[in-house]
Amino acid sequence: DANGAWSAAQAVEQLKMLAPFQLKTIEQPVAAQDIAGMKQVRAQCSIPVMADESLVTIEQARRLIEEKACDLFNIRLSKNGGITGSLAIAKLAQEAGLKVQVGAQVGETAILSAAGRTFAAHLPELAGAEGSFGTWLLSEDITFDNVAFGFGGRAPLLKSRGLSVTVKDEALERLTGEKIELRR
Repeated sequence: DANGAWSAAQAVEQLKMLAPFQLKTIEQPVAAQDIAGMKQVRAQCSIPVMADESLVTIEQARRLIEEKACDLFNIRLSKNGGITGSLAIAKLAQEAGLKVQVGAQVGETAILSAAGRTFAAHLPELAGAEGSFGTWLLSEDITFDNVAFGFGGRAPLLKSRGLSVTVKDEALERLTGEKIELRR
């Protein structure tokens, strides 16, 4: 994951040097707005290109598909409009023959991890899934349920009601930085 750090020319050069390592994917090799650069990297390298920061809205998904700028979408519920927005983007990807990875936010709580895992379980084809780090990255989580992955990165399907997690009200209260009351 270059996180958009390279120009297209730098990406091509770096990926050629990395060829002996047989990378499976390069995630966001160029800046988010540089769709032409992503397209160039895809055309000049044999490593599949994954869109991440350049993929937030459904309109961006359509443009990436129209421009043939990538091979995969990294969909994260937290950046792609929740479950509904993410499903719409995943549907576009499937129709266009693009693969999907379900991504994660660094330091996500079990609530977002559970939502991401549930989303991933309902996709017809999945290239990969990130997340469910739990207390590998957090000093404390806000649920009673540990949904962190296990040995070898494996994580079972969550099968109970809702997202399969129960929030610890006390922990949520204690860890809340600021409260804003919304009224109708």
